[in-house]
Amino acid sequence: MMLRYLLAPPGVGGPKTFRPDSEVAVDHGFRLYLSGEGTRGTLFFERVVEVCVLQAVGPGADFFAEGFKVSAGYLGGFEGFFGGFSLDGGLWVFRDHAGLVPVYVSGDGLLITNVLAEACAWGSAEPVEPGTVKDLLTDTAYRFWSPSQVEVSPQGLKQALVEGVRRFLPDRPAVFFSGGLDSFIVAEACVEAGLKPLLLTLGVEGGHDLEASARAAEVMGLEVHRVVVGVEDVREALIVVEGLLGGLSVMELSIASAMYLLAREAAGLGCRVAAVGQGADELFAGYKKYETLYLRNEAAALASALKKDLEQLRLLGLSRDFTVARAGGVFLVPPFMFRRVLELGLSTPMEERIGVVGGRVVRKKVLRDLVRLAGFEAAADVQKKALQYGSGIERIVRRLKR
Repeated sequence: MMLRYLLAPPGVGGPKTFRPDSEVAVDHGFRLYLSGEGTRGTLFFERVVEVCVLQAVGPGADFFAEGFKVSAGYLGGFEGFFGGFSLDGGLWVFRDHAGLVPVYVSGDGLLITNVLAEACAWGSAEPVEPGTVKDLLTDTAYRFWSPSQVEVSPQGLKQALVEGVRRFLPDRPAVFFSGGLDSFIVAEACVEAGLKPLLLTLGVEGGHDLEASARAAEVMGLEVHRVVVGVEDVREALIVVEGLLGGLSVMELSIASAMYLLAREAAGLGCRVAAVGQGADELFAGYKKYETLYLRNEAAALASALKKDLEQLRLLGLSRDFTVARAGGVFLVPPFMFRRVLELGLSTPMEERIGVVGGRVVRKKVLRDLVRLAGFEAAADVQKKALQYGSGIERIVRRLKR
């Protein structure tokens, strides 16, 4: 089920409007996942609270909902992923620090929605900046969280990831697992935290990721659930994806379709929360283009590219994946975008992100050190293709979009 919050002030017409005191476009009190055992009080939910509509995930999220106040200090104190709007003394919109939960403003502020295609139908869709709360009536905005500079070490990064998944994830989360470094680290953090992750990998029959993920899972002593897809599966996914996100590039459609199909499978297996490795490449210099800039000794251009790519991920990329995953039936959680992990990534010196080791350029150096620290030497040097290529989805999407 998707939470779709659509708002048009009184007197403004439109095919779909939502006002908390009249037409309700979401289910009141709908709970996606609740764990109240022991000290873990993580709540994944979507709900209407008086005149506030939000989606949220994080420790103590139930308290956040019941006691919601529109203030930068209050939002900054709630460490979680959330987005929505409130009519508490103004028309406020807010979005979490990572930009995971989407919030769009369209029609000169007359429409608020978390569905990109609907925002575009009303005019230009303006995404709310991550980590901000804004009053649309007075056009005032406040940044409620910004990352701090912190000390970095592989041990500290590992600890932050393990503590984060223990706080944010249920006992049996899905992990979208390609066999690459990022998803390997997420899965291992879940194991270290005492969770029982369900690893899912997606691809066409004989695809690269299906084989790579099986090898990587074996290293950890885990099994991986294969999601083998064909042309008709991708065709169905594209209908959903384009209905929610509108026209995208072949690359983005491929990523979104893969995320949707993985989410649908995870939900069918009883998982309502899925962890992903998004953010690792942008934080720790994982893309090939960063290596090219490094070899050219263009330090300023490399730093600029990393910053720009992370901003784009937070502004649009994460919300793309979140939207289609929710359509598939799961709440997406990116451990590399936990506040502490994000701070550690941004504080990591460039020479620990990318450098020459043994005569060759190594990207994501600190992450590879982290894997070695955990005792998985063979997995530390793994190289893999991007999701859309390793799964084989991109070829199908390109063919279908001709």
